[in-house]
Amino acid sequence: VFFRTANMISQFTDGLNSSGNLWEVVKENVFAFQPIFTNMRKTITKTLFRSVFDIDWSAQGTKKREAEETGCMAAVWNMVNGKCFFFYDFLGADAIPPLGFPRRPSINFYEQVEDCRRMPRAPTCMMGIFLPKGLEDEDELKDLLTRAVRVCWF
Repeated sequence: VFFRTANMISQFTDGLNSSGNLWEVVKENVFAFQPIFTNMRKTITKTLFRSVFDIDWSAQGTKKREAEETGCMAAVWNMVNGKCFFFYDFLGADAIPPLGFPRRPSINFYEQVEDCRRMPRAPTCMMGIFLPKGLEDEDELKDLLTRAVRVCWF
């Protein structure tokens, strides 16, 4: 295994050293660079989740806002608290990238049509996801997210 990757590792370290001996700096400050070069998997909390996403709420005090807070987002908060698997399902990544996102992803909401369950969606033209208003069941939300991901990929 070592000999198959040794050349690539050498090129990587030589490349970093060609930029002001950066590899030597990394070796001297291992713990400072650890989050960049390793998967540090933070436990996802409600606070961390809120710091990552911009939530596009309806106006305070409206029925729409109430449906967003007590419906889908209540289910999201239940799913988020310390469960890394949800973050993967939500963004397709195990964790927040070490250098963060290029811009903050957003959470937007859409109205459900009666007798029809529309899938959550994440348009490629924006960094965000659309979730259904009024959906309170955590298992149903997980199912919709999983089905939405599978429909896009398969």
